[in-house]
Amino acid sequence: MDKFNKALKYSFILLKYRARAKKEIFTRLKQKGYTESCSKNVVKFLEGNNYLNDEIFVRLFTDAALEKNWGPLKIVCKLKRLGISENLCKRLGRQNGVFNEKIRDIIKEKWRHHKEQSKKISKTTIQQKIIQYLTYKGFMYDDIHRCLQEFFESGGEE
Repeated sequence: MDKFNKALKYSFILLKYRARAKKEIFTRLKQKGYTESCSKNVVKFLEGNNYLNDEIFVRLFTDAALEKNWGPLKIVCKLKRLGISENLCKRLGRQNGVFNEKIRDIIKEKWRHHKEQSKKISKTTIQQKIIQYLTYKGFMYDDIHRCLQEFFESGGEE
């Protein structure tokens, strides 16, 4: 079997487990010892036959990341490491409604959890813990603050 077919077979093994970015496949092939031209040809073949598509990858990655409660900052950071272009990452930022909805869900969940754990914890302490958790997960402070305000204005802490 020639190098191209071996590299292609290896790429299919990688794609079997999860969707991948073009640069990720290219990098893995290079790490495996394939030449740059062979790696480029394999990526071009995979892209031409719709096995690789960075836009679809970003969507799938974002959906999986939201399941892990990741915010846009963390998602973009991970995507850039995987070789996703700045342009595609900027499109992700336009999904603000999705991220705000996730923030609201997390606030409700964390509020209920902390209230059930201890009746003695103050509202301010719970609020600080929620902010700390959400910022750690990569959500933007302004969005967190706005969603917390909405939560308290709607009487959600009752």
